[in-house]
Amino acid sequence: MLDALAEVEAAHRRYLSDTWDAFLAGRRGELTGYVIGPGGLAPAGDYWAPEMERALADGESVSFVERANEDQGLPRSSLAVPLKSRGGLTIGVVDLTREGSAQEWTDEERELIEALVAQTAESIVAEQLCEQTQLALAEARRLYEAGRRISAASDRDSIFEVVLDIVATTTADRAAIFVFDPPPSDGGPQTQELVSYWDLDRAGAPVPLGTGFSGRDYPLAQALTSQEPVVVADARSCERTAGAVQEILGVM
Repeated sequence: MLDALAEVEAAHRRYLSDTWDAFLAGRRGELTGYVIGPGGLAPAGDYWAPEMERALADGESVSFVERANEDQGLPRSSLAVPLKSRGGLTIGVVDLTREGSAQEWTDEERELIEALVAQTAESIVAEQLCEQTQLALAEARRLYEAGRRISAASDRDSIFEVVLDIVATTTADRAAIFVFDPPPSDGGPQTQELVSYWDLDRAGAPVPLGTGFSGRDYPLAQALTSQEPVVVADARSCERTAGAVQEILGVM
């Protein structure tokens, strides 16, 4: 029973960690820290004190007193408390500082601050999980609607139109659909036909729909024999997107 409970708790921690990583990944470059002082609330910028590093690494509160001396000037008393959820996920650090004071933080002060920080961490994680759930629900609705429209399509061209309509709701700038003939084999497709195209900035495809290409003209198609998605970081410099492919992708 205890082993099963430990496995559930470990799975919950992994879930929280994965969802938090996904949450942060969608906010790269955005502000993630604040400082509040006599002037009010302001962006934290590069502020990162040594006690914060220790609290984050150890997962425990760290108090620090810097005595006054000729080199350091006024004394400083700090308390860094990790923002940690009940599931054990540390999502940040709260750092409190008494400028000009070497007074130690009392046990009562630490207990009160740690309780407030723990409650704050729970609220942040709950809000983030709620947002992730809403995003997942919206994605499920989009997939359901896409499946319904594809099932209702009467012919191949209608299916392609639905697919491109869905692409238009993403961050893509353009999309092209090719049909391979014959289907890809170990040697790659012999020929491929451009059957549908969408571009955010212009109407119509750069070449007429129905235009066929050989495998030599469309080297990226050779990679599709793996039956896995293929990502090209820069279509301008990748040899697999040479010639006709760059024309279709609009990167000439």
